[in-house]
Amino acid sequence: MKRSTAVLCCISEEYSNSMNCHKDLYSSTTLRKPIIPVLLTNTKFPPDSPQEIKHFMVQCQDRLIDLSSPMLFKSNLPKLAAEILKIAKAQAKYKSDAH
Repeated sequence: MKRSTAVLCCISEEYSNSMNCHKDLYSSTTLRKPIIPVLLTNTKFPPDSPQEIKHFMVQCQDRLIDLSSPMLFKSNLPKLAAEILKIAKAQAKYKSDAH
């Protein structure tokens, strides 16, 4: 995760209630990595989960990408790629401005 541009968080009820989710969100926050929530199945967003998880999810709700059906996958996959590229460009600009 240290070398990643962003964290793709594949949202499901099971994941949002798991220790892995807690670890991923803690690590992404500690490392200051943007979170991109991705729905791969028809899941409520934010999911029913502990309050601290809901808090993270609500904060990154504007980046939510829904890939939960073949039609949504086809139409929204370019949006996911564009969001990752936008974040990568912003990080590259920040790094070049810092030097």
